[in-house]
Amino acid sequence: MKITCPFYIKTSHFFSSFDYQHRNEIELTNFASFINISLLNKNISSISIDKLNEVFTLKINISEKIDIEKIRLLLLYISQKISFYLNLSEQAVNPHHGTFYFDIDLFEVNIDDVNFPIKMGMSSGVKFDISTLKLNSCKYPELLEYFYEGLRAELPRSKFFHWFLILEHLEYSERYKVKFASTPLFSEEDKNKIRALAETMEVNDKKDTILKIVGYKKRDKNRQTKLYEYLKDILGIDKIKLGIEIKEFNKSIVDNIIQTRHSLFHPGGNFDQIILWHNLYPLVVEILKKLIIDEFDINQNLGGNGT
Repeated sequence: MKITCPFYIKTSHFFSSFDYQHRNEIELTNFASFINISLLNKNISSISIDKLNEVFTLKINISEKIDIEKIRLLLLYISQKISFYLNLSEQAVNPHHGTFYFDIDLFEVNIDDVNFPIKMGMSSGVKFDISTLKLNSCKYPELLEYFYEGLRAELPRSKFFHWFLILEHLEYSERYKVKFASTPLFSEEDKNKIRALAETMEVNDKKDTILKIVGYKKRDKNRQTKLYEYLKDILGIDKIKLGIEIKEFNKSIVDNIIQTRHSLFHPGGNFDQIILWHNLYPLVVEILKKLIIDEFDINQNLGGNGT
């Protein structure tokens, strides 16, 4: 099986200010072929990296047939490994002005013995009425920053990270603190007993450990429940919209988002892009519409239950 595709060496970003701009660039030299390589438990006969007619080209020869998904994983691994080495260059000393990565467009990949009956490229366009802009200042520019960085990020995981920060910001708001004000786990009588017990300990580490539990609070609701109730009761979100699809906002949406967040920050966790595009993105858009357009104040402390 023979796999051929063009590739591109890209730079993640560049530095730019009002009076100075700098970007990192890299030049590939000494194009080469590598033979008899073991990658992802597959025996690769050869991998060649070359430049033909001003186009960088990657060619892979495999002695056995593998399916499309394994080809995708192989190309991804090669891209990751080459990108790692590109940034080890002694001349690549300033990552602040851009890091290098090896990029392949799967649409441009040619695979011998694999026929795609149709290969179709499409694009979608929208119109935006500039006169609808409201360029006045807002109370939460940091939320606009999180959203903006998510829009600029290319990788879905990076987008999820930036947009999830909007939810975390809500959890530190005054209205959130008031609505879910926690009550002490121990009564004053219990606390005095704990302090007395701590005083009997000769080792300070033991004493400090015991005293820490004095401040423990009751945990009556988990994070998902509190965030869902906050969004529904305080911000009044009852629907989310993606394109022309409008669906009811329910707790399972928040459950999915929190579970995906946990998966992202633990090795081996699965990342479902459906949660990003059908849950998190439309939800943060509704949140920002409330805070940026409707100018809802999440830091106004109303007392009581925060409603």
